[in-house]
Amino acid sequence: QRVIDRLNLSDCHVIWERIENIGHQQEHRGVFDCVLSRAVGPLSVLAELGLPLLKCQGRLVALKGYDIQPEIDAAGRALDLLHGAVEKVIPYSFVGERGRHVVVVIKEQETPPGYPRKPGMPAKRPL
Repeated sequence: QRVIDRLNLSDCHVIWERIENIGHQQEHRGVFDCVLSRAVGPLSVLAELGLPLLKCQGRLVALKGYDIQPEIDAAGRALDLLHGAVEKVIPYSFVGERGRHVVVVIKEQETPPGYPRKPGMPAKRPL
């Protein structure tokens, strides 16, 4: 909320709820243009949690570490099942740190209704 206030953004809001729960709530499913994540988990888990919230052509923006290609490769099956695709990978770095990446995933079609699975399952048994 502080970021929204500080940047004076309009038509933005914060939802204080587990993402696994709101992914099944009709008022939140398939309505967002963008889902931003930081330090949530592997890309396959982020896709399962974030893609159900997005409109078609919406973007999941994930802040990730320096060695991202193996994680992208491991997320391939999940992205296929959930109708998402890596649109771009943007490298960035801070002085004195290894390079990091922003991974942008686009939602290409509606997410199947069984996703996300119940809380805890995406992390315990990634797709």
